[in-house]
Amino acid sequence: MVLEKYKLLHTALLILVPFGTCMVIGDGLLTPAISVFFAVSGLELSMSKEHHQYAVIPITCFILVCLFALQFYGTHRVGFFFAPVVLIWLLCISALGIYNIFQWNRLVYQALSPYYMFEFLKKTGKDGWMSLGGILSCITGSEAMFADLGHFSYTAIQIAFTFLGYPALILAYRVQAAYLSMHHDNSSHIGFYVSVS
Repeated sequence: MVLEKYKLLHTALLILVPFGTCMVIGDGLLTPAISVFFAVSGLELSMSKEHHQYAVIPITCFILVCLFALQFYGTHRVGFFFAPVVLIWLLCISALGIYNIFQWNRLVYQALSPYYMFEFLKKTGKDGWMSLGGILSCITGSEAMFADLGHFSYTAIQIAFTFLGYPALILAYRVQAAYLSMHHDNSSHIGFYVSVS
């Protein structure tokens, strides 16, 4: 085998495999924490700063402890419990997306075009690239796909994501874009929660 003949390739593999494993494990640890934290941070709109500061972290930790404690009973039971919740959530953000697109900015669908992405990056330069760090939660969750493959077939996951998950998420992000395109002064707030309240 080629790998056994060259010590450099052997060393590179020894470095890359643990590094990749650490990245997947890190993604698996960070994704639930970031997702739950972002969800709970919507309380900021209904609480004073003093209360919000002391409420978000404990509530996030409590939810995460409950979620990880439920896994003791098996991921199939967690999936059975959360499947209706996720379905209702995806349908709600889809409905809110359609409503808010018509209310705030009907042309926001144009943001799906790669042309506008390149124009944005051309106009904003380095700041535009730095702003892409704000979409971290959009690309995390790769470990969830691997976990789902243990319960569902490859085809079932493709169909669910293509016809329900992806359109719902696109509509949810379009809600924020439509709202923020008309309310530039609220850009410091949490866009999704402000746009649906």
